[in-house]
Amino acid sequence: AKTKTETATLITQIEKNTVIANKSRAVVQVEQKTAKDAADKANSIKEQCEAILSKAIPALNAAVAALNKLKKSDIQEIKAMKKPPSGVVLVLSAICILKQIPPEKKTDSMGKKTYDYWAPSLKMMSDTKFLTSLIEFDKEHISDKTITTLQKVTGASDFDKKKIKNASVAAFGLSCWVFAIETFHFVNKDIIPKQIARAKATKEYTEAMEILAVKEAGLKKIEDELAALKANLATNLEKKKGL
Repeated sequence: AKTKTETATLITQIEKNTVIANKSRAVVQVEQKTAKDAADKANSIKEQCEAILSKAIPALNAAVAALNKLKKSDIQEIKAMKKPPSGVVLVLSAICILKQIPPEKKTDSMGKKTYDYWAPSLKMMSDTKFLTSLIEFDKEHISDKTITTLQKVTGASDFDKKKIKNASVAAFGLSCWVFAIETFHFVNKDIIPKQIARAKATKEYTEAMEILAVKEAGLKKIEDELAALKANLATNLEKKKGL
């Protein structure tokens, strides 16, 4: 009689726990989908960022590789120019602008104020770490004001790669770097909002995974209890057979 009563109690408990387990399993499935959706969203934004960057990174890497090939003698060649071609002056002016090196203010014979970057450029190139400073340049934090000033230089007709290359191979390499940095700036501006969105999506994914872990632990506990009840029921049924 005792075994019969215990069996009936176990069956009732198993039925109750099965209902609880099914509900918990359904909740876990919802949380799993939420986590997957958050992960998919974060990965999608990551892929978008990589696609945008792919437009600028190859040119930037090529420009840095060109800088790495330049020797001190190449820079000396530019410094030795008594009357540097306009394109060469423009390239060095662009670098001064990017590096926040101010020009010398002069007044011409007509009384008009001019800005001369050549003297500051010579001083800049005399720095033994000049090329290294370009390779390690902080390209991600260029102000819009700097870019606006830069574009007045890079938009000049003499800021032409072919003309610059004919004047100086070293200056050509530097011009490639300027163009690559300019391109990267605008690409990076497009990416920033997406990076913010990706960070938000990643946070949502992390939070969803934390909730899922709690729910899965709860489900495991319920399933373990259910398994124990079923094992007890099986034992009681075996005992009943033996009576």
